[in-house]
Amino acid sequence: MAQLPEADEASPPRWARRTLDSLHRLESGVAIAAFVGITGALFLDLLGRELLGRGIFTAQRFAVYCMVVVAFLGFALAVSWRAHLGIDVAARLTPARWDHTMERVSDVIAVGGCLFMAYWSWRFVSGSFADQARGQGLEILLWPIQSVLVWCFVSSALRFAAFARWPALRRHAQRD
Repeated sequence: MAQLPEADEASPPRWARRTLDSLHRLESGVAIAAFVGITGALFLDLLGRELLGRGIFTAQRFAVYCMVVVAFLGFALAVSWRAHLGIDVAARLTPARWDHTMERVSDVIAVGGCLFMAYWSWRFVSGSFADQARGQGLEILLWPIQSVLVWCFVSSALRFAAFARWPALRRHAQRD
């Protein structure tokens, strides 16, 4: 059941909603492309094994890299849909009249958690960049793949910040 907005709740500006919608479309498109990459690589590898007796050497490694992208973009998309795991214990321990405040507090805490994870992800990716680390089997630089870690946490922090500032965006995300 939809909740009515509180009297002090400001309506979100159009640019905020458009920004979150554009971010959602971009992440969805990249996730779909990566999923198609997984499917295509594994299908072609299977065809090679069955028809030619030999699979594609780097297909499985490519699929793993694509899966990393799908998994971490999936985190950001779950935040976008408000479909991520939540802790209902606090909701049951506090009075119902605190629900709006507790949602905002949890969003602010989530911003902090996502920024913390983004910082350490940045440190991890910058180490790979400095070392010019390459993958095994499929010898590509790893930092471009790993950078999806930083993206997903910064993107999620932005969403949580927008939800905390404009709770109507949270309800908009739940309807989509």
